[in-house]
Amino acid sequence: MNEQLEAAITERVRVLIRGKTHLEVYNIKGNTNTAAMKQFLNEMFANKGLEFLDIIITEVTLPEEIKLPLDLKAQFGSLNEMEREKYNFEMKKIDDQEELEALRQRRYEQRDSINEDFSKTLTLKKRELETIRAQAKKSVAEIKAQAEAEVA
Repeated sequence: MNEQLEAAITERVRVLIRGKTHLEVYNIKGNTNTAAMKQFLNEMFANKGLEFLDIIITEVTLPEEIKLPLDLKAQFGSLNEMEREKYNFEMKKIDDQEELEALRQRRYEQRDSINEDFSKTLTLKKRELETIRAQAKKSVAEIKAQAEAEVA
């Protein structure tokens, strides 16, 4: 009877801790999370005349065959989280580099546009200056010609 009870409790404990990390398992104390276990044990031992009124978990010590997989699960969970964070960090770095490169390109294009505008303005001003000089030379030449014609 003791062996049967121990096996039933062991099975229910396995069901209870399945899907939990080792830290969550160690926090299972008192009578929380025991309703399903109590119902299972009452159904299983009803034909033996046993009824469980209350189940209180006083201490949690896991055998190595259960503890090791839970520890590994927790470690892999932490590793997966770390890998995910590392991946997100690397993607953020790439995004930042692409954004920086796009900003550099926009600034380069803005400088290029300003230089182009300046060059156009400078060329127009040079043409205006050449036109004014040519008109001045023409005017000077006309004045000299008139002065020579009057002297002659």
